[in-house]
Amino acid sequence: FTWMGAEVTVIGPEHIRNGSLEEFDMLVMPGGCWCDVHCQILDQEEMDAVREFVQEGGAYFGIDGGASYATSWRTNMFKGTLYADAAETGKHLIQVDVNQTLLNPNLSTEPMNYTLFYEASGYFMADDMSDILTICTYQDTGLPCMIAFEYGEGRLFLSSPHPELEEGSLR
Repeated sequence: FTWMGAEVTVIGPEHIRNGSLEEFDMLVMPGGCWCDVHCQILDQEEMDAVREFVQEGGAYFGIDGGASYATSWRTNMFKGTLYADAAETGKHLIQVDVNQTLLNPNLSTEPMNYTLFYEASGYFMADDMSDILTICTYQDTGLPCMIAFEYGEGRLFLSSPHPELEEGSLR
């Protein structure tokens, strides 16, 4: 985000608990811990604060494990599930196709596909996907791997594979 000119502040759960989120435009939850009961990044009070932040107009950018925190089993902002291992387990590069038909956001000038880092990444599914924008799908299966949607006054972007700084690199 820094290379795009955004100001970046690294915060921890204590900032979320004490109401500091209101000082920011976006909360980025990076990868790391996935859907494991032994890894509680946020407790219920903190998840409620994140949900309130987004509902009142904040943005949430979740990658991998950070995306899983937006699903129905944690903060419940995405009324669906992030299913693991869309293209087998392990770490490798994978092709994703960009939904160039979207006009808001306008993705018509994006490349048709990207090569991204896959680490047992998953796909998103909900009973009702009508208000969910599919940003990218896995090229080999067509399953949604990047989505965007509104929640209250806020918005979310969730990506199961890692959109790393160097696309196409395992570094």
